[in-house]
Amino acid sequence: MLLPPHKRNTGYHYKIVAAFAAGNSSGALASAIVFWFLAGFLAPLPQFLRVAMMLAGAAVVLLSWYGLLDGKIRLPENRRQIPAEVFGQGCVRGAYRFGFELGTGLRTYLPSPAPYLLLLVILLGRPSFGDTLLIALGWGLGRSVPLMVQLTAAGRTGATAAFLFGKAQYGPLKASALVLIGMASLIR
Repeated sequence: MLLPPHKRNTGYHYKIVAAFAAGNSSGALASAIVFWFLAGFLAPLPQFLRVAMMLAGAAVVLLSWYGLLDGKIRLPENRRQIPAEVFGQGCVRGAYRFGFELGTGLRTYLPSPAPYLLLLVILLGRPSFGDTLLIALGWGLGRSVPLMVQLTAAGRTGATAAFLFGKAQYGPLKASALVLIGMASLIR
């Protein structure tokens, strides 16, 4: 846990959250840019084929996460926690590095299928470079919201606690639905 529970928030806590959000956004930007360049290899494919591949990929991702393929197909994921050594040089620097590694989506458990869907959007949807950067920033800041909410007075209410501590049902499904809606709006 990056912030101590049940303590008064200080300027230092805000620095930790800002570093975490900056790290998340930086990591997401790094991954998105790499996948945007890789998408150039798929650019010669006709649009109908890319759309069909994107829809088929989304179906496989969602079915392997929630449906018939659950337990039969394992999506690539690094199934371990980010090590404590990340915080060896202090909380603020550690929060940035932890956020960066979390933002890339390559270093730890993934809580929802949304990262896979976003990669499909970038690889097959052919968003512009600007749209790709916005997708990455949205992903990075979205991953930072639970920690940001902890700093607010609203962070101490029951609804926020349910969101933060995993008692809210269907959170990953809602995130996936939002990604799919965004995905559909980017198809050109």
